[in-house]
Amino acid sequence: MNVKKTKKGKEKRRQIDLRLEVKNFGPISKADVEIKPLTMFIGPNNSGKSYLAMLVRSAYIPLELNLVVNFMKSNNSADQYISNFFANSKIEPNEELTIPKKQAEKLIKKYLNKLYLFNTDIIMRLFSSHFKDLIQSYQNEFSIKIKQHKILTRLSYKKSDNKLKSNFSLKIIPKKITLKNIDNTNIGNFSDEMVININQRHNKINKNNAFNEMIHAFYFDYNLINITFYLPAERSMLMKVGKTIASEIIYKAQLAGIKDLETSKISGAEAEFLLNIINLPEKKGHFYSLASEFERELIDGEIALKFTDKPYPEIKFIFHESDIPLHRASSTVTTIAPLILYLKYLIEPGHVLIIEEPESHLDPKNQTILAKYLVRLRRAGVYIVITTHSEYLFSQLNNFLLLSKVNPEERIKKFGYKEDDYLNPDEMSAYVFEKDKKSIGFNTKKIKIDKGVMDDEFLFIHEALYKESFNLQQNLED
Repeated sequence: MNVKKTKKGKEKRRQIDLRLEVKNFGPISKADVEIKPLTMFIGPNNSGKSYLAMLVRSAYIPLELNLVVNFMKSNNSADQYISNFFANSKIEPNEELTIPKKQAEKLIKKYLNKLYLFNTDIIMRLFSSHFKDLIQSYQNEFSIKIKQHKILTRLSYKKSDNKLKSNFSLKIIPKKITLKNIDNTNIGNFSDEMVININQRHNKINKNNAFNEMIHAFYFDYNLINITFYLPAERSMLMKVGKTIASEIIYKAQLAGIKDLETSKISGAEAEFLLNIINLPEKKGHFYSLASEFERELIDGEIALKFTDKPYPEIKFIFHESDIPLHRASSTVTTIAPLILYLKYLIEPGHVLIIEEPESHLDPKNQTILAKYLVRLRRAGVYIVITTHSEYLFSQLNNFLLLSKVNPEERIKKFGYKEDDYLNPDEMSAYVFEKDKKSIGFNTKKIKIDKGVMDDEFLFIHEALYKESFNLQQNLED
């Protein structure tokens, strides 16, 4: 399949597009958030920041290429709809077959519904909880609305029904889908027509292949593919015990079916993180140099991998020519090591990186360094979602919003930054979690960002994070 996204001869640039509306989910009473290229969730402990971050992760999973491909392989795509349409169709060389809009819409909607229903267990897996346990206390149901790239998914769960309900709608079906049997790389989406080169070499179209090529083209032509990585708040602990957990799982896997064995229980998000660490590739990634610069400035050393005959790499901290095992390294090193390793070996431009509490175990000086490299990642095309307790980290990122109004030469000469060290106001969103007065949960409030964040917004963030201190100070002033 060859698909090229074009608009007046130019390649379209992929944009992130995700909005979540959440009610009565865990600590969240009500949340309405739009994910921008850099998004921050700010609030006190147990306010729902991690819940919302994992919902962002779960929203992107059905759009990951490997899952789409595996789903198409594991599910018989050529069901009755496809069989009826492709039963006697064939395309001779240099000929084409047009799929009517209504038929294409029916096929794609049916497939995407299957895919999203197939992945409803993602939420339970990531949270390691049944849906009934994710409903806010004293409430009967939760609801989640996910809007991404004009795909709208509604999920709801009622205790009384004991069943997750889903509703799905799609608004981007092209007027015409054409399958062509030609060797031509310069085909793709022109206006309202999607053109797919199936390069058929048989007398008849293989029903599964033709449909799968159409779905594959649909995903790429509308920029639906996303790859997401999640760094949980417990990553420092997991880095220290991960080898033990991995060894336990590998040992007990050999006895599967022979003995009834219990193993360590961790959440799906934590298991996903450990699998990524265990399966780190030897090949250096796109951001290896940036990550090396980052670690030198932050921890004055190097997070290094040593590949042996073991099924997982050995991770160590090299500090002034001394090899320090990770379990003996400082909390700063073990907390920042996963981010360094992800940048060195996994993250690519266009990926989504979700980080819980990136400022953990970092003093103000190191939070300033962290903010600078988060901005550099954003400028290099990485989409970032952050949960944080740190008013200081937010203020440092606000400085980069202000730098967008500074002449590039002044950024270098006057402020000591690089030319691209800035954030545009329209590429950042921030939400504060504030206590809901009508329930035991929290609501999200969007922070206004216009050329930077105003002082009254900082005051609101301070109140949300340090409510008791704020009230005491107000009382003293009165």
